[in-house]
Amino acid sequence: LIEAFQRLQPEGWKLVLVGGSSDTREYATKLIDLADNNPNIVFTGEVPSYLVGEIVQKAGLFVLPSQIEGLPLALLEAMGGGVPTLASNIPVHLQLIANNRGLLFPVNDLEACTNSLNWAINHPQELAVMAKNAQEYIEADYNWEKITTETLGLYKQLCAKPQGARNRLIDAIAKNYHRGNMEIID
Repeated sequence: LIEAFQRLQPEGWKLVLVGGSSDTREYATKLIDLADNNPNIVFTGEVPSYLVGEIVQKAGLFVLPSQIEGLPLALLEAMGGGVPTLASNIPVHLQLIANNRGLLFPVNDLEACTNSLNWAINHPQELAVMAKNAQEYIEADYNWEKITTETLGLYKQLCAKPQGARNRLIDAIAKNYHRGNMEIID
């Protein structure tokens, strides 16, 4: 992302990298070297979570070029807040950003990231439509009421299974475990 931003040098834009580094000191040094003292690239370091939300809400674009992610809460927060998003095309991003809810680029592809970033910067109206679509999607599918209802439904379904069947499964697992056979047999 730093390299893409450096290539573009977009007028009126800052690249704000929020959070500390969980990587090695060498990697952190590499990032600082890539920034090359560009005053438009800001490393915030660790910040309290309430400030992260404020920073994201004020962003013109949220970019997540991850190679691997679980469920990226920062991306969900950006989308839910109506912030336009650009992300690598890893599976979880494909699911969240599909259907005109943001922009995707091939993971680990600097040229594609640069081109996507350039397009995003130069197409604010199209990005606003995508951001609105994303916000509506998050409000409909990732709200606490829906999540709570689905989780409770799953618990009720699991608790409703007959005890006998559950106990037979546990016995089969234990029996096979003691035999050194880890296969589950009905």
